[in-house]
Amino acid sequence: FNECKKVLSDSDFQKHSDYLYSIFKKRNLHDYLQLRIEEGNLQEVLAKLQESSIANYGYGLDSSHELSKKLAEAYPLEICERYWKESEGLCYQSNKKNYMRAVSILKEIKTIMIKHQFSDKWNIKYAEFLERHRRKSLLMGYLKSEKML
Repeated sequence: FNECKKVLSDSDFQKHSDYLYSIFKKRNLHDYLQLRIEEGNLQEVLAKLQESSIANYGYGLDSSHELSKKLAEAYPLEICERYWKESEGLCYQSNKKNYMRAVSILKEIKTIMIKHQFSDKWNIKYAEFLERHRRKSLLMGYLKSEKML
């Protein structure tokens, strides 16, 4: 894509940009979305992330949160909601690896929400989360070790 941008004149690139975007989108959606972020088209990336499934926790379009971290500044509540769903799903799968990942995601949520002055919402949702998962001693142990209890 960048090579085409260099080789083609501006007018030729504009003529063929829709076609180039569609090819790039089909071949590598993750890289396409990164390109759209770089171009400032955050709304399109957010929409694509919201329609993509987070059922495959740890696998998928934004498993490393690389894209969503870039969107968190502009859309903190939407990104945090996505993270809440992911951490909840991980906790229901009840194993050490998933609990550790869920705690890591909770730390990300807390950082984003406090940075954007949503600490009241954080406290409410986190209290609800703790209430739902209070009997999972391994999870509670990880939260305690990360000083989140």
